[in-house]
Amino acid sequence: MEGLSFTIFQIGHGENDADYNFCGYSFGDRDHKTPQHVWMKFPYLCVLIKHPKEGYLLYDCGPGLGAQDGRRSPESCRINPAFIQREEFIDRQLEKVGVSVGEIRRIIVSHGHWDHFGGLELLRGAPGFQGVIMSEKDFANGLVATHRAACGYSDTGYYRQDFEVGADFDLIDEDMELCEGVELVLFEGHTPGVIGLVLHCEEQTYIFPSDAVTSSINYGPPVVYPSMIADSLGFVRAVKKLRALQRKYNARIIFSHDPWQCKELRLAPYFYR
Repeated sequence: MEGLSFTIFQIGHGENDADYNFCGYSFGDRDHKTPQHVWMKFPYLCVLIKHPKEGYLLYDCGPGLGAQDGRRSPESCRINPAFIQREEFIDRQLEKVGVSVGEIRRIIVSHGHWDHFGGLELLRGAPGFQGVIMSEKDFANGLVATHRAACGYSDTGYYRQDFEVGADFDLIDEDMELCEGVELVLFEGHTPGVIGLVLHCEEQTYIFPSDAVTSSINYGPPVVYPSMIADSLGFVRAVKKLRALQRKYNARIIFSHDPWQCKELRLAPYFYR
């Protein structure tokens, strides 16, 4: 679509054992019975879309304030510590490209895990705050997970406070065209419903599968399972669907937590077209 562009924000990074993202990354074998575990850095990414007719749209919000320490459970902080400076959170990232929170017309959250959803609290002044788009299955899953326990969180990455920020939600249960040049596609596996983003820019089509397929290693071939997964067969179906979309549009895939690809990406203030 002529005039459609986007920029990528990196909201700090997390660190964890590579096996957390790539199941079997450090597995031993007959010739290497005591492999060395690998501790890696993984980026947190968000996408700001500049639409020639609809204005600014935001895909994912990144973590919320306090994600580095007090906001999450001690176990989560120990296994997957976050490293984010105040100027890296979503509201400050928008300022860096001259966009105010009040200019964000629509907000799409790929799924309700803390590193994609927590930053919603920083977008209260956005028109898109009243009508945040999420997957109905993922939203329901997150509500159950965070309200069945007094602590308000689950070991699957959901936190009650992320759902209780005063936003209204538009829940989707099927693939859709959000507006001209912008498609939302649902994937299984990582959670019951992850919203992926397809942008038909003038020069190239781009696909953002979010955590349905977090990196090129997971995508394969061969497929490498993530360790944090709700449905392993659903993950295989997600990869199959992603490959079909890539072939259909001859698209470039931009992964959500790929430490190698992130080094090659051009981040904000650069806009892809």
